[in-house]
Amino acid sequence: MAASLANGGLCPLSCDQVLSPAATRSLLSVMQTAGLKHHSTAFHFKVHMVPAASSSHGALLAVVPGVLGLMAFSPETDLCGNPWRALHFCQTWSRPGADMVYICTLLLPLQLLAQLSHLIQLFHNKTSM
Repeated sequence: MAASLANGGLCPLSCDQVLSPAATRSLLSVMQTAGLKHHSTAFHFKVHMVPAASSSHGALLAVVPGVLGLMAFSPETDLCGNPWRALHFCQTWSRPGADMVYICTLLLPLQLLAQLSHLIQLFHNKTSM
């Protein structure tokens, strides 16, 4: 679902339009303003305006429109009920100059490392414009 939201409602695997562009924009707007409960505003500024939503069970869905959709899981939650490790991961990879090799080797299989590093570079290029 995260990839479909990042792709304007179009599923990148099946090429089916699972959400209309208008519904996608609306959903991303709601995620931006209320997706992380009381932490939404702070996350908005710390992670360069990336829409995100979380569950109290530890799931976090973050979307960089036109670039990537990310799903992270961390069962431990903070006082607001958000998965704190997933939030920390998003805040870390969104910083320019972040050591992505170190971050990704801790969290991902090696075959995904190059793909994620490329997507993060695209994210930094898009947010610096």
